[in-house]
Amino acid sequence: MNFGDFVRIRRTELGFTLRDFCQTFGHDPSNWSKVERGKLPPSDDQAVLDDWAEQLNIKKGTENWQMFLDLAFRERGKIPPDILANEKYSDAVLRFFKLLREQKPTDEDLVRFIGIFSKK
Repeated sequence: MNFGDFVRIRRTELGFTLRDFCQTFGHDPSNWSKVERGKLPPSDDQAVLDDWAEQLNIKKGTENWQMFLDLAFRERGKIPPDILANEKYSDAVLRFFKLLREQKPTDEDLVRFIGIFSKK
């Protein structure tokens, strides 16, 4: 799933057409459509993302909130600031990047790797 898919699903779950949503919250319909279609990246301004999340009824601290932010940062080609702020996590990310470049793991390797960390 990408950021545009996520916000489009949220908007439609709230019962808004694209035009109604844009009129209600003051967005340009053409630009919002481009965001939803992945033709325009999400804002990199945290205050704007906070506003969008509120408009889409995404509550801070929820799983949807984290997904919303993670997708936004991924689409901008950035690592979320909460990951970078933690030295242990940011070091792990750098080691993972090195692994990807040097070892070129297969899809199966990645599925196994992620599976190790997704077990609770």
